[in-house]
Amino acid sequence: MPSAVIKGQPPNTMKLADRMQHYHVPGASIAFFDHGQIVWARGYGLADVLTGRPVTPETLFQAGSVSKPIAAIGALKLVERESLS
Repeated sequence: MPSAVIKGQPPNTMKLADRMQHYHVPGASIAFFDHGQIVWARGYGLADVLTGRPVTPETLFQAGSVSKPIAAIGALKLVERESLS
């Protein structure tokens, strides 16, 4: 979806495959969690473009962008416990 939608006009949407192609993303994985449990997971595209190996729900990705907010939460917990200022 675009950052702004004009009232009365249909939103400009893209399918996941189209967006992956637009941003040159060979593969992605999406998972939905409920109370800490995976309830749905699916892989899209290729895990290895050289071999053509597809992404599956078991494909491991580097979680660099996810680790920053988790580290921030950990630091704030330490501040709450007065172990870190």
